[in-house]
Parts: sequence; structure tokens; C-alpha cells
Amino acid sequence: MFSKKVSSSAGFSFVEMAMVLGVVSLVTILLIPKYNEFKLKAQIVEVVQAFATIQKHMEIYYQINQTYVNDSPEPSSSTCGAINIAALKSKYFEFQCVSVDLDKYLWVASNKASVGLGEANTFKYTINENGEKTTTAFPDVEDVAPCWLLYNNAC
Repeated sequence: MFSKKVSSSAGFSFVEMAMVLGVVSLVTILLIPKYNEFKLKAQIVEVVQAFATIQKHMEIYYQINQTYVNDSPEPSSSTCGAINIAALKSKYFEFQCVSVDLDKYLWVASNKASVGLGEANTFKYTINENGEKTTTAFPDVEDVAPCWLLYNNAC
């Protein structure tokens, strides 16, 4: 009777595969910088959240004790208010109270090494008793910024 001829080719041609590979490569090239930007934002948000907590606790401590100095800190605390530094668990940053006085304090957050933010101290942020925020280290920025630079050298 009538016989149907069946094609023996199955799958995709080389041209089709090359086109798919080209499209996937183009999308990847366009999205990787955006992904890195979002990842950086997420890592820096950790500092903003921690500093909000620090500032709140410092002000509560000051209202109760009329000083920011903690004369009898617990082993896990600092002499800067009643902040438990061990509780400030951060994957990307280390926090330190570098200066404290009766009515002044200065906290610094600097990035840890080997966590995806470059060498240690590539990013450095500060906050004081007046809520003044500064960036003292940020990639490709030489001057101190009077705000927290988050990405693309923008506050």
C-alpha cells in the first residue's frame, strides 16, 4: 500500500542550538552586573539594620544612666552602652565602639575579609550619638562621604 517515509533526523540542528546558546549568553551577560548589585545591597543592608539597633539601645541606655559609658560591662558587652557585641552577629561586617564618652559615642562597622566584599575594611561605616552617618571606606571612593554609600557611590 502506501508507505510513509519517516525522516531519520531527530533533535535540534546546529543553527538552532547556536541561537539558543547565543540568547542565553546575552541574557547572562546583561543580568550578572544587576545580580551583583542586588547582592551588594543585601549585604550592606545588614549594616543599616544593625546600626539602627545599636542607636536605639545606646539612646535607651543614655536615658536611663545619663551617660553612654558602661562602667561595669558584662564580658560579652562593650563599655559603650549596654550593647552585647556578640549578639551583633553579622556574616559580612564587624562592629566596634571606637570611642565613648559621657555624652558621645562612635560606632564603626567594617567588612570582614573573604565574605564576597573584597579585602577587610573595603567598606567602613560609622554612626555617632547625633545619628550622623559617614562612609569612611568604599571601593573607588577616596573621600569620606557624609552618608552611608550603598551602591554606585550613592547614598
